[in-house]
Amino acid sequence: MLWKTLRYFPPHHHHAIFYMKTMSNSTIGTIFLTITLVSLGGLRDLHWLPIRQRITFKIAVLVYKCQRGMAPQYLQAYCEPMSARSSRRLRSVSSSILAFPRTRTNYSDRSFAVYGPRVWNSLPDELRSPDITLTTFRNKLKTLLFNV
Repeated sequence: MLWKTLRYFPPHHHHAIFYMKTMSNSTIGTIFLTITLVSLGGLRDLHWLPIRQRITFKIAVLVYKCQRGMAPQYLQAYCEPMSARSSRRLRSVSSSILAFPRTRTNYSDRSFAVYGPRVWNSLPDELRSPDITLTTFRNKLKTLLFNV
């Protein structure tokens, strides 16, 4: 498909595109070679989280941004505090617990509307504090996920 689009470029552009493709392929090869040679301890030395923890990290940061109004509106709608949903006085009102819908399938459990609040609710109280800055939140969360 790429070569079909390349035929529309003038001949002198083919060399530049070929060079860029070669450079990106060699960079990708170097990265994958490094990753395959580095053990889990090496990932720690590079301060890289394993994949599952990295996903949790990204989701938690996104929920943090939703709570602080730094995320898009359509995502903020999914991060509704439990206090907004319940008219009764519950302990979860003061502990910044988020509400999430009930689901019937594993597929729907993967949606941001469900997984985001679940990740947020699983965090320690100190990370869910309204006074914590984004930088501090990210640092403490990464430390927490490295120790898991």
